[in-house]
Amino acid sequence: LINKSVRDVMPNIENDPADWIGRYGKVALHGENMNFESYSEPLNRWYHVKAYSPKKYFFVTLFDDITEMKHKREELYESNKQLDETSKMAKVGGWEIDSLGNTTSWTSESYSIHEMSEGSMPNVTNSIQFYHPDDQQMVNDCVQQAIEKGESFDFEARLITAKNNLKWVRVSGKTVSSGGENISIHGMIQDITEQKRVKDALVKNQYYLSKAQEIGSIGTWELDIASNKLHWTEQNYKNFGLKNGTKLTYETFLNCIHPDDKDYVNR
Repeated sequence: LINKSVRDVMPNIENDPADWIGRYGKVALHGENMNFESYSEPLNRWYHVKAYSPKKYFFVTLFDDITEMKHKREELYESNKQLDETSKMAKVGGWEIDSLGNTTSWTSESYSIHEMSEGSMPNVTNSIQFYHPDDQQMVNDCVQQAIEKGESFDFEARLITAKNNLKWVRVSGKTVSSGGENISIHGMIQDITEQKRVKDALVKNQYYLSKAQEIGSIGTWELDIASNKLHWTEQNYKNFGLKNGTKLTYETFLNCIHPDDKDYVNR
């Protein structure tokens, strides 16, 4: 736009919070080059602006409308924010291994699971050393098989955090190839400590219940009337003198009852 004043091109520019006149004044008066992004309220647009002075009291400016790019950035930011929040709720982190450079990169939740501050970049060897000594060989074998043969993996292991806390984690990984060469491994790590605790408590309770039933010769059972399938605990096999694995139906149970009592039980 030649032979046009700034006010001709941008009406009410002096009232724009972006202070275009002040910025361009510095360029024209002091020869300061400028390169910035700014929002124009009257035009409702975002611009990437470059300005320079070819000689004193004059300036040249180049505008690049980046409104759509800004909107996409905002959408990406919101999407990543939601993903981060979901990851924190599920205690799931992401990670990547560059198999060529032996470097790793982690998401925020991966750092959180390891109880480390973000920014440090442990290599593959250091990452494996976070695992319990009894699990390190298994973890190393899985990673090496992925690097050398492109094999995916999925395992559970014990992790010792940077704060020396013991956690159970589930880790899975998949190789990414290019030109027939395995170049990286992408995967996830999930803190399953609470799930493990609940599962172990359930197994322990089942063990105690089984022992209590054995001591008291007490068995429990359930009959699916629709399919005529009978399910009962191990102690009931002993109570009725049947071998473990015997096919169980209501008739199986009834045949164990004394003939004089069958009518009473069956009514």
